[in-house]
Amino acid sequence: MLSGSSVSVRNDATLSAYGFVFDSVDGVSVCDCDGLGSFALHTPEKDLEILQPEYVIQEPSDEDLADIVAKLWRTLVLDRDDLQRLPPKNWARLLFTTLLHLDQADEVELDYESSCVKRWYDRNKPFKICGSTTLGDIVSMQGNCSSNISSAENDAMGEIRARICLITNLKRFSITKKGHWAIMPADTRRGDIVAILFDCDLPVILRPRERQYAFVGCYYVHRIMEGQAMAGLDQGEFAAETFDIR
Repeated sequence: MLSGSSVSVRNDATLSAYGFVFDSVDGVSVCDCDGLGSFALHTPEKDLEILQPEYVIQEPSDEDLADIVAKLWRTLVLDRDDLQRLPPKNWARLLFTTLLHLDQADEVELDYESSCVKRWYDRNKPFKICGSTTLGDIVSMQGNCSSNISSAENDAMGEIRARICLITNLKRFSITKKGHWAIMPADTRRGDIVAILFDCDLPVILRPRERQYAFVGCYYVHRIMEGQAMAGLDQGEFAAETFDIR
């Protein structure tokens, strides 16, 4: 994951990496531990619960809502498959319809993936997406309770469930202070640093500790996965620095 001339390891096992602070974590959703509990993460249960965003507090306009819907569904399917293909645009409606159907379903009748997604959605419906508008509000507005779903759409909904199940297990849907949306490691907490390290394939989460940083993990953040953050560095928005990581 990390390689190149911008990374070095000192004798005390500290990793020195060159990069820049892009953002910091604001709100994080409930972590779905898939029945493993906090023991699997060595993290207190209280640190895995919803932490509502503090910075994105304005209510969305109709124009904002369209952008929110686009960012939300693309973040929840990571925007690309293993072959780097974009999901079809009709997945927006199908994703919210999937969540709406699962919300109304009896969990005992669901398969494993559907049950995991339902549990994740049940716990995260109150998560505030923008202002007082919650994830549950978005799903209610965008989903469709109609049973008129084609065979192809039903297959797509199955793939959507599989992606959400994979993406949310031991990870958290998160919003940064600057309003970026991300899928972050389970142990992510408010105040963690969102960093871009040179020679690292993915953005990383770092936790400040005195004069060093603890490595929390790598993550996905919508709309910066193809090098877009580097433009801010070139324009002087960010300053490069060395991170001592242990």
